[in-house]
Amino acid sequence: SAALDSPFLRSFAQGALRLFGASPERVFGWAPRAYAQIYRDSGAMQFRSEEPGVARLELSELPPAIASSRDYLDGVAGSIAAGFDLMGVKGEVALERLDPIRRSACFRLDWEDDEPSETLPAPVGV
Repeated sequence: SAALDSPFLRSFAQGALRLFGASPERVFGWAPRAYAQIYRDSGAMQFRSEEPGVARLELSELPPAIASSRDYLDGVAGSIAAGFDLMGVKGEVALERLDPIRRSACFRLDWEDDEPSETLPAPVGV
């Protein structure tokens, strides 16, 4: 989360929030497209909204090294949680399922489903 306080990343994040609003469903709904660009040929991500304030991000066709690395996937969960911080939304992320044999993982996202803010919260320490 602290990395988002840098001027470059903060302006990028502000632009994303202007585009999507501070709605986890809208922001994380675009995550599969970003994943496809960042992790080209390294699996796929799917977003499923299940009810207000609950969604899942599923990873499939992961490279074996990633599919078998709990530490790496815990880091992914931390990055997702930083997205909640970015939006100023109280939320939690859990690695719900990890299947190295099928090379898949599933993250459960839970958040308070309030009206989204259109701006970033103030950086910590300001």
